Amino acid sequence: MNNILRKIEYDDETYYYVNNQFLDSNFLVVDTNTSQKLANQYFKKIDYCSLNMLDLLNFITELKTAEAYLLVIEVGEYGMHKFGSDREFASIVLPMMTSSYRKLNMPRKAINFAEVYLQKYPYILRSSGALCNSLAAAYCDIKDYHKAKRYADLSFAINKKDGKFSSELHAVYARLEQEAGEIL
Repeated sequence: MNNILRKIEYDDETYYYVNNQFLDSNFLVVDTNTSQKLANQYFKKIDYCSLNMLDLLNFITELKTAEAYLLVIEVGEYGMHKFGSDREFASIVLPMMTSSYRKLNMPRKAINFAEVYLQKYPYILRSSGALCNSLAAAYCDIKDYHKAKRYADLSFAINKKDGKFSSELHAVYARLEQEAGEIL
């Protein structure tokens, strides 16, 4: 689906969208700022309310890959309201949303949003190392290193069970050591 070349007109310029990337008229990848503007224009036209759960999940993933963080949050909120009780859906969408809030320099919103759903569906936390990573990073952002370590350790336990450790988890531990080594 994503390898189709799609033409976009924006500010009297021609761009293309292919393989989750926006390209200029010379087929060079555009800068992040332009990519976000193009993504917001391009994806706003899609009626995500008519999508089934799997298609909505794929759409949110595509938004995140295209760095359309505001739309990840908008569509993700809709999806969590509609399909949030589904463990797989929630364990994939919540980390994308918290990460998007963080990319927009809103770590407290990331934490607050996740906590709403974790209160409703606490099992999500135990099944999503990615969510634990994102929350650990968000707590680092607000300098609450004890909670950050708690979430990082939980992510480690989840990942250990699955036998895979992400670079994001290593980055959180490195950040904890650098910023809070003495107090932890």
